[in-house]
Amino acid sequence: MDIRKILLLCIILIFGGCFLYSATPQKTYVVANLSLKDSVEVAQAYASKRNIPISNIIAFAMPTSLEISKAEYFSKIENTLVAELVKRRAITAVKLGSKDSNGREIYSYVSHDIDFVVFCYGVPYAVRDFPLAKGEKARNGMKTAGAALDSEFSARFIDGNKFFGMLKNPLYKDIGKKKSASLYGLIPTARLDGANKADVLNIIDSAIEAERKGVAGRVYLDKSKKYKLGDDWIDLANKILSYAYFDIDVSEAPALFGCADRMDGLAYYFGWYSRRATGYFAENGFRAARGASALHIYSYSAREMRNRLFWTPALVSAGAVATFGNIYEPYLVGTHHIPIYVSGLASNLCAGDAAMVAMPFVSWQAIFVGDPLFMPFKVGLEEQMSRIEKGQIDTFSQYVVCRMANKIKAKDSTIKAINFAKKYVGKMPDVALCWKIAELSKEVGDIESAKKYALMVLDKEEIFSNVSLRGLAFTVVKFLLTKEINEPEIASQKLEILSGLSTTEQYKRAVFSVAVKIPKVMRAENTQKVVVEIVELDKKRAEEQERKRKEAEERKRKEEDMRKNKDKK
Repeated sequence: MDIRKILLLCIILIFGGCFLYSATPQKTYVVANLSLKDSVEVAQAYASKRNIPISNIIAFAMPTSLEISKAEYFSKIENTLVAELVKRRAITAVKLGSKDSNGREIYSYVSHDIDFVVFCYGVPYAVRDFPLAKGEKARNGMKTAGAALDSEFSARFIDGNKFFGMLKNPLYKDIGKKKSASLYGLIPTARLDGANKADVLNIIDSAIEAERKGVAGRVYLDKSKKYKLGDDWIDLANKILSYAYFDIDVSEAPALFGCADRMDGLAYYFGWYSRRATGYFAENGFRAARGASALHIYSYSAREMRNRLFWTPALVSAGAVATFGNIYEPYLVGTHHIPIYVSGLASNLCAGDAAMVAMPFVSWQAIFVGDPLFMPFKVGLEEQMSRIEKGQIDTFSQYVVCRMANKIKAKDSTIKAINFAKKYVGKMPDVALCWKIAELSKEVGDIESAKKYALMVLDKEEIFSNVSLRGLAFTVVKFLLTKEINEPEIASQKLEILSGLSTTEQYKRAVFSVAVKIPKVMRAENTQKVVVEIVELDKKRAEEQERKRKEAEERKRKEEDMRKNKDKK
C-alpha cells in the first residue's frame, strides 16, 4: 500500500467513528528490572492504571547498565523473557534444549497471543554489536549487529532472523490490520522510559487523562531542508492532520522552531534535524498538551535516555506520551515514518500499533517510547464541545474551541467562525482563543478587532508566567510591530517583560531577534542589555573563528614549507 492509498484510507476513517481492532490490557505484558526498585514501581503503576493483570508483570534481575553486549542480551534478558512468556502461554513454542553459538535458546515457534511487550524504565535499551574478530575491518553501518533491545526482541521469532543489518517489518504500512503479528513471528514492543521515574509516570497519567478528555491542542511541523524525503513526510502529516481541523504551524526554514515561535498547546510535534533538543524543549518548565505525540528525527535521539539534552528524553520530559527515538545510526529510511504513524492514529489505531506499522524494519535501531494502549481520538471533537457546553472546562478547552472554529470556517465562513469563538472568551482560559480571533479578524480585514484581541492576549499574566505560552507572547509582540498594527511602544513594553524571563542563550537570541525590529530609542533597558550582550557574544565568536582560521592557514603553510624543503633534499 503506497502513501497515497494510506492517505485516502485516513480520509475515509479519519479521527473518529471507525475503530479497528484495539490492543487489550489482557494481552499486554510488562517487563521490569528486578535489580532496580524504580523499574518495578513503574511496571506496577502501569499495570494498575491500565488494568493489566498482575500476572502479566514479568520482573527478573537484569544488568543495570543501559547498554549491554549481545552475550548479556541473550543470557540475561532474551532467554529468560521468552521462557517466562512461554510459561504464561503468551507464546506457544517448544524449547529444543540447545543453544546456538551466541547463547540463544533454540525454540520451535508456533504462535503468540501478545498485543505488546512493554519494557519499563531500568530495562537496558541498547545492545552493542558483536566484537570484531581478529583482523576484521570495521563494519559498514548497515551491517552492524548493534540494535535497540526492543527492536531486537520484536524480531525474535521472525523467519530468517539474522543479527547483522535490518529485517523487514512484515506489518509495515498495515494500517487496516489485515496481517497477524503472530503469523509472522513479530512481537510488538513499546517502552516506558525517560530521564527519570517521574517523567515516565507522567506518560501513564497523561495518556489516561487524554483518553478520558480527548486530545486538545495544536500541531507544530518543523521541516529542515536537509533531505526531501523527510520534508515530504512532514508535508503528508500536515495534510492528514488538517482534515481534523487542528491549527498547524509549519516552519519551512532550515532552522528549528525557536523561543520566538509559538509552541503552546503542543498536541503534535514532528520535526528534524538537530543533535540536541532546542527551543522550548530545552527550556525548564515547558509542557506539552495532555496526550501529546512528538517525534524529532535524529540518528541518536534515544542514545542517552537519562540525559534531557537528547531529543527522546527531552520530549518525554516535556510531557509527550508517545514519542520515538534511535539508539544507533538508523539511516533516514530506518526510522519511524511520520505520515504512517499519523495515518494509524487517524484510523483509530492505538499509539503502539500506529508506531508498529510506521516502522519499516526490526532488529534495528528505533524504539517507541510511550503508552502503547493510548487511544488519542477516543473522544472526538463534537463530544469535546458537548462537554464544554456542560461546563467541563480546563486549560486546553480553548484549543477545542479553536479547532471547532476552523471547522466552521472550512464548512461555512470566517465571519461565523469568529462569532462562534467570541462566545467563549472569558468563559475559560483564553489566551490562545483571543489570539485565534485576532488572526481571523485580520484575515477578513478587521484590523481594529485584530489589534483589540492581540492586546487582550498580552494583558493576561499567564502569557508571561507560563513558559509554554511565552512563544505566543513573542508572536503577538511581533504582530504589534507589523505595518498594519504599528504599535512599537506597546511591543517594547511587553518585550521588556519577556527579556527577563530566561537566561539561556537561545532565549536571549529570541529577544534579540524581535528587539532589532524596534527603534533603539524605544527599547527598554533590559532589552537593550540583551541586544548588546548578543552583539558582543557574536563578535567574540567571530574573532575566535578568525583566529582559528589563521592558525590553520599558518599550520598548512608550515607543513607545505617542510614538504618543499624535504623535496629539495
